[in-house]
Amino acid sequence: MWTVVARAGVCVALVALFWSAAAGCGRRGATRADDPPPPPLRVRLRQAAEAEAETPFFVLRYNPAPESCGCPPAELRLDERWFRLRLTPRSAAAPLVTDFEERAARDLRDGRKGHYYAVGRLDRRPVPVCRNGEYGFELQVEEFFDSPPESPDY
Repeated sequence: MWTVVARAGVCVALVALFWSAAAGCGRRGATRADDPPPPPLRVRLRQAAEAEAETPFFVLRYNPAPESCGCPPAELRLDERWFRLRLTPRSAAAPLVTDFEERAARDLRDGRKGHYYAVGRLDRRPVPVCRNGEYGFELQVEEFFDSPPESPDY
């Protein structure tokens, strides 16, 4: 009887040893002591914004978060990722942003959720845009489009 228990104990120990060795084999996520640390999140976000800030237009989507989050409903695509985006009109008199958000909300309700395009000036500094402090960006919008604008004169 004790030999069966001893063999079972050895088997359990061998399985545990195998799993710990297998888990430690990969270097995924591991760094060497001489590897430089990755730059902070704000630096990486700013680099992504600087790389695309001079584009003639920006790709947006309307993706409202729950109200409890306190996030703006628009998102900006930078470097193949989506970031929350605070929209402000370049001209304070125009209801440009409100009109866009109402139209995008209608499109979403009607099942036509898609991408939109905007011409404007992107503030390259990431700023907290949600109640939880999540970083995003601010775009001063000149105009919105349903398809990519053709004229680079914007």
